[in-house]
Amino acid sequence: EELPALFQFKHQIADKLKDVPCVEEDLPVVCAWYPTAQRVLLWNLSEDHVRVNLRTRDTQQTAEIDGLDVALLRT
Repeated sequence: EELPALFQFKHQIADKLKDVPCVEEDLPVVCAWYPTAQRVLLWNLSEDHVRVNLRTRDTQQTAEIDGLDVALLRT
């Protein structure tokens, strides 16, 4: 898959995933959700520092992630 196609698919299904954490920006960041642990792991696949917004339902959290690093957020 190409990233633009994956981002387009994400936008198409976003309304159906309101209860699922999702990175709002179109950046190469893997979002792994662990609902029983109430955590989301964000893995920045680029070598650049990024700032991303994680949206779940009506809440939004911001994370700063260095290149090739991870961030762990509580949901």
